[in-house]
Amino acid sequence: MSKVTKKQINSYIIKTVKQFFVDYQIDQKRPFTLAVSGGLDSMCLLNVFEHLFSIGFISSINVVHFNHQMRKESDTEE
Repeated sequence: MSKVTKKQINSYIIKTVKQFFVDYQIDQKRPFTLAVSGGLDSMCLLNVFEHLFSIGFISSINVVHFNHQMRKESDTEE
């Protein structure tokens, strides 16, 4: 069994997200606003959108922070 590399995983995720945009006819010229909490899933989402922006697939990203207030430590981490 061959080992899957981080680069292969990243490539698959980017390809899948790009196909999602095409399948659902999402206008890449419109600005996107991402609400991120700082968690791993939010940071992965931000990373994907930063990559799509860097290759010119989308034209604009706005990022806002969202605190779910689910952990006591979250207030001190802001």
